[in-house]
Amino acid sequence: FRHCTFQDYARSLLNDRGTFITVELCRFNGASTGTQFEGHAITNNYSNGPFVIDRCHFVGTYNSDCISNFESSRVTLTNCTGSMTITEPSGAAFTMGDGTLTTNRGRDNYIAFNQITQSGGVPQGVFGSDANTIIEYNCFPQGIQAYNYNNGNFAGVIIRHNLINFAASYVPMATSFYGGAEYGTNINGTDCNLTPR
Repeated sequence: FRHCTFQDYARSLLNDRGTFITVELCRFNGASTGTQFEGHAITNNYSNGPFVIDRCHFVGTYNSDCISNFESSRVTLTNCTGSMTITEPSGAAFTMGDGTLTTNRGRDNYIAFNQITQSGGVPQGVFGSDANTIIEYNCFPQGIQAYNYNNGNFAGVIIRHNLINFAASYVPMATSFYGGAEYGTNINGTDCNLTPR
């Protein structure tokens, strides 16, 4: 998918177990008519990738997570911008490793060079990882979440060189788990002009 525009569908793109998919230079203008489980710009379920989301822009209102990656691996989310409203109280701009199994929480996922702001919902984040999940060089003025959801695997997560609103974040194991000193390279703030590059 390249140079696409999606205008307020119940759900814009759904990938269920597909591989070798690229979504780039697309604009997503809300999913306000979808239910809690439909209202995504991008839904990526049970995929072993690669699934590339690059240079996309997200605006409008979403009734669920804007970008949902459920039990998926080899996802790349890069160079995207967003300013969206999330109406679902548990929804977020994006989720990674958000699964219910103790295995297959996703691995080799890369989130970098994104600038995403949202109102409503909860901060975006990573909720499971089997290995090698890297989050770097992003601006998250509404904070970030990173924790072991549903008692699944949470291994190999590195969160470094981001600008993050620490006060709005939920990262319970930041100093002891996420690369220790590497987590300390993140900058506390809300001004995306200060994002490390």
